[in-house]
Amino acid sequence: LVKGETLHLSCKLNRDLNIKWLKDGREISCDKQTDCKKTSQENLFKYTLKTKNIKMINSGEYSCVCGNFKTSCFVIITDIPIEQIINARTTEKLYEIQGKKEELAQKEEKIVKEETKLLEMETEIRNREMEIKEKTDEIEIQRSKLALKEKEMKERESQLELKEAKFCELEMEKNMLQKDSLTLTQQSEELKFTRANANMMQNELEKLKHEKTELEKRIEILEKYIDNGSVKHEQTIAEIRQTYDNMITKMKAEHDDTLSTIDKRLEGISRFSGIGICE
Repeated sequence: LVKGETLHLSCKLNRDLNIKWLKDGREISCDKQTDCKKTSQENLFKYTLKTKNIKMINSGEYSCVCGNFKTSCFVIITDIPIEQIINARTTEKLYEIQGKKEELAQKEEKIVKEETKLLEMETEIRNREMEIKEKTDEIEIQRSKLALKEKEMKERESQLELKEAKFCELEMEKNMLQKDSLTLTQQSEELKFTRANANMMQNELEKLKHEKTELEKRIEILEKYIDNGSVKHEQTIAEIRQTYDNMITKMKAEHDDTLSTIDKRLEGISRFSGIGICE
């Protein structure tokens, strides 16, 4: 405002309340120079402050206070009309605005470049995110494959441990069989020797049978020339016959036992030779 004019301030409320007008934080007293009025229309109340013939000293911050609510404005009083001040500053502002426009154009160009760069960066980031996602998916697939391979390896290790245990068991069985085979080989050799002895005994038995037959023939010849009524002679002949019979019976029994033992051992060897090792 220009010095000498009238200052006119107002505030509106929707209720009729007590208000205070303040200048620079101090309450304003209403007098002839300063007029305070209140008008109402329907439910709207208007409070007006008028100060006539204002001076430079009237410049400052004016406030309308109602309880905890406050509205303020700053009033400047000049010696010359505000239009002249505005015109004086217009040219300066035009140059300033032109400079600001050029600066704004540069900033806009810079912003466009930055936005383009940002867009490129966002595109690159998206591409990298896609690459990272693809690599992450590939890593997850590799992890799944690795987990399957580890599972297969564990299963194979378990199977290998079972096979190793079975192999050790078979090795032990093989060693036992080798020992049994060696034992049976020794027994086979013994049986061969026993069979040879049995054959010798068979030959001797055959000789004894032959001798018995020859002896019986001689006895028959002797019986023709010796008195048949001699008891002593008959006893002698009976004793000789009994002795030969006992010898032949004993040798035959031993021969039969030997042959039975040989047959059993040979049967055992035949069964053992048919046994195989299976994994």
